[in-house]
Amino acid sequence: MTTYRLVVLSSAMSGREREFENWYDDVHIPDIAAIEGVVSASRMRVIDSSSNALDAPAWRSLAIYEFGENAPADVIRRIGEAKSAGTMMISTALDRSSIVKLIVADAQPVPAG
Repeated sequence: MTTYRLVVLSSAMSGREREFENWYDDVHIPDIAAIEGVVSASRMRVIDSSSNALDAPAWRSLAIYEFGENAPADVIRRIGEAKSAGTMMISTALDRSSIVKLIVADAQPVPAG
């Protein structure tokens, strides 16, 4: 079975970093973890980053959500439904313009040699 993950890079609105981190760790991660099909949810602080793109934002947060099924679109749909239903609150401290989302799957191993 292939393992899928949703990887999200984001940052706080300027001056609202503490509010953003409290919301992400205490509200958003548990909300995501409660979605059917999500196996784990974790967030890390970005300590340092670099990019060759001149307009790349300075991301400060990286979240990884692991899905336990072969249909990542179903989990993404459930997350969207929770947001639409108002059961998943998104903080105004989140800088929405900074968000980058990637859905990734385990790569096939490359033989050594």
